[in-house]
Amino acid sequence: MKKNSANKELTTEQRFIEKLRRDNDCTRRQINRAMKECTPGSANYLNAVKALNELNARERDELIKLGLVPSDLSIATTTSYHYVSFVGQFNSSEEAQAAANKRDAKHTKVYDSDEDNAIRQQLEAEYGETTTSNTDPSSTEGE
Repeated sequence: MKKNSANKELTTEQRFIEKLRRDNDCTRRQINRAMKECTPGSANYLNAVKALNELNARERDELIKLGLVPSDLSIATTTSYHYVSFVGQFNSSEEAQAAANKRDAKHTKVYDSDEDNAIRQQLEAEYGETTTSNTDPSSTEGE
């Protein structure tokens, strides 16, 4: 294993944390190797799983005690919503309407080719106006 030259620049606390993680990783690799040799479900395999779980729990507890990880992760992650609005300054309502139309045109795809118009005319001829004058079903009951 190569020595890291950056270790000399680390503080004593950082070296301790680095050693802690390195030792835990080494132990974790040894347990995983032992688990590969065991038959899943056997007593030795289950003991290795238990040891791995205890190692992970002990490592989490040590990191919490050192203050590197919060004990309650919901404290570290909070949901927040940020609303941002941009308002343009216009001299008249016509300028504001023109800016809104320009913005809407950029985000709206308009189907206005000759082919689209032919389809519209065909559908209008076939179905006519979709609005009806009498939408109340109770008005036809007396007839």
